[in-house]
Amino acid sequence: MRTGDTLGIVPAMTSSLFHPPHSRWLCRTAIFASLLFLAAGAFAADEKNTELVCIRNRPLVSVSLNKIDPYYMLLDFSIPQTILSCEVAEYLGLETIPGLSPEIRKTRLDSFRCGNRPSVSSACVVMDLAPLCGLLGATVAGIVNPRVFGPEIVLDIGHGGFVARGAADAALHDEKDPRTVKMSVTGDLPTVPALLNGAMQRSCVLDTTFGGTVAVSEALLAELGIALDAAPKLVVRTLPGAVNDPVGRVQVRLKSVRVGAVEIRNPLCAVEPGNQPPCLGIGFLRHFRAILNFDQGLVRLETDAASPPCDAPVIGCGLVLAAFRDDFWTVWIALNSPADRAGIPPDSVLLAVNGKDMKGASHAEAFASLPSEEGQEAEITVSHGEEVRTVSLKAETLL
Repeated sequence: MRTGDTLGIVPAMTSSLFHPPHSRWLCRTAIFASLLFLAAGAFAADEKNTELVCIRNRPLVSVSLNKIDPYYMLLDFSIPQTILSCEVAEYLGLETIPGLSPEIRKTRLDSFRCGNRPSVSSACVVMDLAPLCGLLGATVAGIVNPRVFGPEIVLDIGHGGFVARGAADAALHDEKDPRTVKMSVTGDLPTVPALLNGAMQRSCVLDTTFGGTVAVSEALLAELGIALDAAPKLVVRTLPGAVNDPVGRVQVRLKSVRVGAVEIRNPLCAVEPGNQPPCLGIGFLRHFRAILNFDQGLVRLETDAASPPCDAPVIGCGLVLAAFRDDFWTVWIALNSPADRAGIPPDSVLLAVNGKDMKGASHAEAFASLPSEEGQEAEITVSHGEEVRTVSLKAETLL
């Protein structure tokens, strides 16, 4: 599971803090209802559409656990077994047995459904998901591979919709449709052929845990004729030795990425360390309605847009929301940004923006409070260790 996203710059639909069902989500009912209304036209009239929301460009789908709902679980094609958080397992009163390590337990659900589709397996592992919850600033019930609900999956991220279909209801059969491409599964990850910069075809992983548009290795970037040292880029300052950072530490731009009949122009591209295969994330998929059929090995990407979408300019003051910790967001710092020039160190705590207390703010709320238009200015209060300071930061184009 990758952890890179797009520096918090490309906000997909975001929501506030997620709680177990006994908290009942009352303040978000209107938002979710509007998402479902928008999604209704994207699916067949007799097909049950399941609510899907994005936090930090990560898709979470509504599920029912032991006939209690809604619980929200992160979609991840790579995991072999459903993961439940310790908190949810305890709330449901599930009996657990030892797993492969002291940190992992095993359990089994009596009932596990997504919309009208039961899971083909009710076996789960139970783990502490605090790091994931800190990344999202939200309580997550678990992580699920959507394939447990059926061999065909529909992701309509732009409209907040998700559907799982059984083999008898599958829609993908025609390989000759220009919107359809062959999909292979490598190491449990679906891969599709993609044309990078209009010149180089590579197999790219479709990764729903990666919030960005595209990610490639530095070696592949060089094959594309892009020298990282000379290319315009956005570099994020994290802590020395930090692992699982929530942002792509280095971002550049490609000219285009094309899969089948659809294309994105000027996409933001995270530069991956090592030799990981290129990856397409939620920043790519959110522009299209994606249908994946794992039995047929086919993917179809649909769009009503008259022209290819583009990734917008990255505009901000250089504060990157990193993790939610002790009721506040910590921040990484974009190199050579206004925040960097003001001397704000990485892992500072965002206390207030324009006098508004950021305690308990969701990712969406904290993100929206930061200046995001060219020339927009804000008074930012941060702490680092014992030092508390307020600085005025003005947004500018960063990439």
